[in-house]
Amino acid sequence: MSKIRQDIWGSNTFAASAVTVGVNKQVFDLNSNATTLCDTNIKTPNRVPYKKVYVYGIQSEIYRDGNVDVLPGTDFNAAVHNLELLIMKNNARKIFKGMLHRVPAGNDVTGSYADPGATTTSYKLTNGTPLVSQFFPLLSAEEFTENDTLTGTLTVKAAWTPATAFRVRITLLSYIFQEQA
Repeated sequence: MSKIRQDIWGSNTFAASAVTVGVNKQVFDLNSNATTLCDTNIKTPNRVPYKKVYVYGIQSEIYRDGNVDVLPGTDFNAAVHNLELLIMKNNARKIFKGMLHRVPAGNDVTGSYADPGATTTSYKLTNGTPLVSQFFPLLSAEEFTENDTLTGTLTVKAAWTPATAFRVRITLLSYIFQEQA
């Protein structure tokens, strides 16, 4: 039997409009903002896409939605400090609960630049490209089967108005076992 890495990811979008305290956004439910393989690999809402998977860590990525440009620093800062992530198994077992700044993407904050053609300097940020080596580790691997329910919720803890739409993607680092031929 061989151990193969098979991550699970889901995402949701925040619009460039006022974000209200208490608003919840689901990340593993196939919402209208997560319909492509870039957005999620969930095929059935709130179900893992494998017969059995073992989750051992969590990564997050915050990036500008619908554009290759990076997210303005003020929006990035507000997102990591004002969004709380909750991941549950079967709506009963808490896998993770904490502010988004606790969950790394793995490559620190990158992407600031200056625009010499503008009258002011522009600084735009992203929390980097996810790396395998940097993640929030679970104390022990959590087993999910295709019959278990997986929910991920981003809750707004402080109001702000983003300058641009952005997406938050949560990746559950996981593995499966596969029979060798």
